[in-house]
Amino acid sequence: MRQRSADTASVEVSAAAVRDERAADALAALSVPDRAQLLELGRQLARTRRTPWTADDLREVALEAGLDMDQPTLSGGPWAMGGVFLTLKCEGTIRPVGYTVSRRPARRGVCRLWIGREVQP
Repeated sequence: MRQRSADTASVEVSAAAVRDERAADALAALSVPDRAQLLELGRQLARTRRTPWTADDLREVALEAGLDMDQPTLSGGPWAMGGVFLTLKCEGTIRPVGYTVSRRPARRGVCRLWIGREVQP
């Protein structure tokens, strides 16, 4: 097994810190009602979904509620989604359980799978 150097580890921590800060800033840039609504939608998914879910699922629920997270006019836009997951994880509402391929063609990659803390695997 290859050993990681201290320099590599510090770069990884720094990159994660920058990502988390950007996501939190984007969430904070949303209007107070939009931010509250988006966080509540995430909490509802955490309480009601018995299977793992992704940002794609939250994006769909938000769109049904009138929040289009892909609109550039919505301050924070797609980055705000990261702020939602960061907030929910930090408050203990959700936990990561893996990764899957995003259903959104524009995403072109993987996204994290989440589940509510109360849901047993």
